[in-house]
Amino acid sequence: MKKTSLLISVLALAACGNSIDVAKHDARFAEWKCERIASNEQHLVYKCPSDLEWIVNLKNQEPNAPFRMFGDDEALIRETAKDTSVTLVEVVLGDSAGCKEDFHYRTMVKPISEELYTVVGCD
Repeated sequence: MKKTSLLISVLALAACGNSIDVAKHDARFAEWKCERIASNEQHLVYKCPSDLEWIVNLKNQEPNAPFRMFGDDEALIRETAKDTSVTLVEVVLGDSAGCKEDFHYRTMVKPISEELYTVVGCD
């Protein structure tokens, strides 16, 4: 009975994980010359060139959210965020935040030391 219960839990988790197409996000960010540097079941973090037009435009907006992906990757994220030639973009999976898809973006526009330092967006 225990083995059956464990198997059902694993299959359920796998089914949930398959509902999010991580490859779609990787492909989209690869087009922008971005590299995924961290991930977990709810977050994908990419470092992108700061001179991308859409990032330059976002950096003129007021931040309205914190960056959520920390934990095991906290040191890497904090260190990468210091490099002004790249900008970190977090894809938050399973949370639309008002977007039409089941995810949203958080783009870092100010240093991590600020209380709010990302802009939430759909595209």
